[in-house]
Amino acid sequence: MDVKIAIVGMEAIFGPDEGLDVFDRSIFDGVQHPDPIPPDTGTKTRTGIKAELKEAYIRLLDNTGPPSATALLQKAIDGAMQNVTSKVTKSRWSGVALIVVSEESLSSLKAGPRRVLREDSLAIALQTAEGLLSKQEIRGVVIASVHMGDRDNTPSDVPGFKNGLNLGDGAGAVFLKRADQAIQDQDRIYATIDAVILRPGPSHSSAYPSGQEVVDTCTKAFDIAGIEPRDIGYIEVMGQGIDQEDPRGMECLVQAYQTSEEELTCALGSVQSNIRWPSSASGLASLIKTALCLYHRYIPATPCWTNPKDMELWENSPFYIATESRPWFVDLDHPTRVAAISSVEPNEVAHLVLSEYVVEQSRPNSYLALVSPYCFPLAGDDQTAILSQLEALKQTVETTSNLSYSAKENLAVFEKKSQAAYAVMVVGYTSEELLQEIEFMIKGIPATFENGSELKTPKGSYFTANPLGCKGEVTFVYPGVGSAYVGLGHGLFHLFPGIYEQSSRLTDDIGAVLKEKELYPRSRERLARDQISDMDKRMSEDIMTIANSGMTFFALYTMILRDIFKVTPHSALGYSMGEPGMMASLGVWPDPLQLTHRFSNSPTFRERLHGKLNAVREHWNLNGYNSDPEGELWDCYTLRANRAVVEGVIKNEDRVFLTIVNTPEEVVIAGDPEGCTRVIKEIGCKCYNLGFGLAIHCDPTRLEYDRIVDIYTLPVNRSLGIKFYSSSCYKSIPIRSKAVAHSIAKAFCDTVDFPRLVNQAYEDGARVFIELGSRKFCCHLIEKILKDKDHLTIPMNAKGTKDQTSMVRVLAKLVSHRVPVDLSPVF
Repeated sequence: MDVKIAIVGMEAIFGPDEGLDVFDRSIFDGVQHPDPIPPDTGTKTRTGIKAELKEAYIRLLDNTGPPSATALLQKAIDGAMQNVTSKVTKSRWSGVALIVVSEESLSSLKAGPRRVLREDSLAIALQTAEGLLSKQEIRGVVIASVHMGDRDNTPSDVPGFKNGLNLGDGAGAVFLKRADQAIQDQDRIYATIDAVILRPGPSHSSAYPSGQEVVDTCTKAFDIAGIEPRDIGYIEVMGQGIDQEDPRGMECLVQAYQTSEEELTCALGSVQSNIRWPSSASGLASLIKTALCLYHRYIPATPCWTNPKDMELWENSPFYIATESRPWFVDLDHPTRVAAISSVEPNEVAHLVLSEYVVEQSRPNSYLALVSPYCFPLAGDDQTAILSQLEALKQTVETTSNLSYSAKENLAVFEKKSQAAYAVMVVGYTSEELLQEIEFMIKGIPATFENGSELKTPKGSYFTANPLGCKGEVTFVYPGVGSAYVGLGHGLFHLFPGIYEQSSRLTDDIGAVLKEKELYPRSRERLARDQISDMDKRMSEDIMTIANSGMTFFALYTMILRDIFKVTPHSALGYSMGEPGMMASLGVWPDPLQLTHRFSNSPTFRERLHGKLNAVREHWNLNGYNSDPEGELWDCYTLRANRAVVEGVIKNEDRVFLTIVNTPEEVVIAGDPEGCTRVIKEIGCKCYNLGFGLAIHCDPTRLEYDRIVDIYTLPVNRSLGIKFYSSSCYKSIPIRSKAVAHSIAKAFCDTVDFPRLVNQAYEDGARVFIELGSRKFCCHLIEKILKDKDHLTIPMNAKGTKDQTSMVRVLAKLVSHRVPVDLSPVF
């Protein structure tokens, strides 16, 4: 391209999706229109979603009657220009050209007629824009498109809907500037357009272009953009879309991106799988969607995908389909995210290359606020004050026409009552849900005050009459590293985009450290539940994968809770290998990535205590400890049995070890599989196999003590103001480099007495235990350990629960227990 183009403004209005943020949400969530109520409603009721969609439609209604194409298009243009017009010129349209991709009548559009150009395809419009921007007198170009659908397909129960928008209506607009000008003007740059190659076909032809024509078009686009096909991580397919999967178009794409490698590196998708109706506006929707994915750094889901119609057609290609949106990470070989838009039609072959504008700046979005329920925290010094505020909130919800505005107003009032003795959080997605939650709280709170208990609902509303935040300390708890699972945290980076920047300061390849290919497997077909279970099992058997992934998630959850929601821990403790994870996540080591490299490359954890288990062979004098390296040597079991009983039995077994005491009535044993079986049979207890092939917390580990000390000897930050408890001594340890390393090494060699660790933290003042990891394993243990004592356990993650749902439940409990927390990110 003669000039590189930057997309500096966008707006999208497609069906119920009013505005760019809502359009982004529908893309990320994999919402398929025109069905106004997706079958998987998650935490929302179908009634709630239907009410939301009604509200979205009604907001778009033109008060003077049905919205004309001109009015709808004008709305899209205004949205695309609203954040950059002040930087263009004093006059709204001076120096700005408008290109309309539409068949509609637009004579009344608010622009000078000499500035309105019409083109009949997105590629032609972009080429025209490039030509206009190469002239110095043109400061910006708006490309806009509109489509008005068939009004026979509208929901009949939306008031005034027949005179308003319907499911086929849509408009989009993008504001383009020269990239150098956009950088100079300090505009937000969603993406840059690096190449636009168009090869027109015969007019009115029904024959598809040849494969060679498509290959030539793509190759030219690659050359102009200065990239290789393997650099592209996502391709947006225009036309009929992926779900329609035209064999000829797919065959041409496979030829253009052909590879001899088996690795799946490029996702395919199409906005047609979301908005469903082909129109002149869908091409622009493809451009907006692709720019959003680059800017917000995610690979989009393709809803309702099952598998390719012709699997053989996809062979020798790098293509896969994401059935659930996932983070889009960069690495050393691909430091910039690059996407393409492909159109293979009888009358046109086009290939566009887009890339992200890489700059150290935050890329905020409204996704968290959009997917979270409305949160109404209320505070007061006694029961009367709490109940009166709930009655007032009930009136507000019954009368307000804008719940979002009311929630923000309520937050401002709540923040002025930070010292109040009690607080309740009411949570709901709709007015109906909020009223139900309020009624439940009003009826239940008197009894809660009477017996000092808690009141909670599945939606997340919460109240306690025994707030522990002002009675004790907050403790961060880090579980063992074996709890990562397929799909863990897939939406975390989109909910909290700031963690991209924070994690990038630690490593250039967060995806590799996180083990993203294992967490978010790439496939051309939708994975079945048993396939995912098998992948979970394989992950649990690979200690290097789950350890690195688990510790990385420790760090991410810590960033979210401490840096975004401003929750400050007084102390921290870890379960087994959660101890080094605790140190890394809370900043004991300034460069935790150094630890990751040491851990991953150490023979201690690759071969001596895992894998071939050579330290175990040496300890047991197994013929020089290298014979029969493939034999079954080690197994691990959880037993529902008392510690004293288990110790009495295993003293007769030389090769069975008590490794962890979970609770007074649950322990973990490990060692020789036959010996473990004998112990279990003699005790006669319930048990289950962990399949965890790591020999720690036992005698063979002592052979590696010095090497473990070397691995964990790193520079430390000494003034963190946090007490770090260790199972090496069952008290807080001094933060000095050698002290930390020896503490971890000793803890790895000794049996872990988790109840003793938890009870010591409790005696020192810990009351609120927040688990910073996947699942909620430690929360379950702590609840059993402290069952007769005042305490609170809060998991940051629960498998099967959406991240935003888990987060709101965390915040509601913290608010009611009067733990200082910043709620503003939810709003």
